[in-house]
Amino acid sequence: MVGLVNAPPLQTTVCKQAFVNREQAKGAVLDIAHGETVEAELVRMIEKRARKETDPDAQEELWKASVRAYNASREAERRAEWASYHADQATRLRRVMAALVEHHEGKARQLSSEIEGRESA
Repeated sequence: MVGLVNAPPLQTTVCKQAFVNREQAKGAVLDIAHGETVEAELVRMIEKRARKETDPDAQEELWKASVRAYNASREAERRAEWASYHADQATRLRRVMAALVEHHEGKARQLSSEIEGRESA
């Protein structure tokens, strides 16, 4: 019985609760109306999407076509990159080889002139 001494009287608690419920009810009516509006909008969006969806076989064919197009695009990119690589490599080799050819031609001329110098002496 000691715990009940500090408890508020039952009638006061019930009256306060009823007052609070009336005040909350005003806002709750608006909340319910808003919630129903949102729910109706969601249902409308879901139904609209369900109407748009195609059958799974058509979806799979679309996916396969998309994959083929992507793979073809990647293959074209790779071919272009390889073509660019080979063109650049040819340019680099021409530059290096031209210097190398010039070096060997110079050495050949030098050795030829030394041979001619020895023969004439």
